[in-house]
Formats: sequence, C-alpha cells, structure tokens
Amino acid sequence: SALRPLGRLVANAVTLESEAALIALHAEHGGDLVRISVARAAPVGRLTGWKPAMPVMQWSLIKR
Repeated sequence: SALRPLGRLVANAVTLESEAALIALHAEHGGDLVRISVARAAPVGRLTGWKPAMPVMQWSLIKR
C-alpha cells in the first residue's frame, strides 16, 4: 500500500527459501519473475572455461 502509482518494487533471492517467498509474492500480487545467471572465465588447466556463480531470482512489480 505504500508503493505509489508507477512505483517499482524489486526483490532478489539466492536461497531456496527466499525464492519460495518471491514465488508466493508473485502468486499473490503478479509482476515478473526473472532468474539471472552469471559465469566468470576461470582457468581449466592451461585453458579457460566458465565457472557459474549462484543464480539470482528477481521479482519486480510496477504499481499501476
């Protein structure tokens, strides 16, 4: 109720428990769920490969 019209609320999660909370908020209020994955280049022997970081789930809501 504190969110003004056209205001944006964004929440991020990295654990299963916090993802479950965002899924529940999405079910109740709508909005968008996005999972963001990032990988960094890292040595693999004498070569280079991708080492994944923990994915982040993001829920965003724009009040209309």
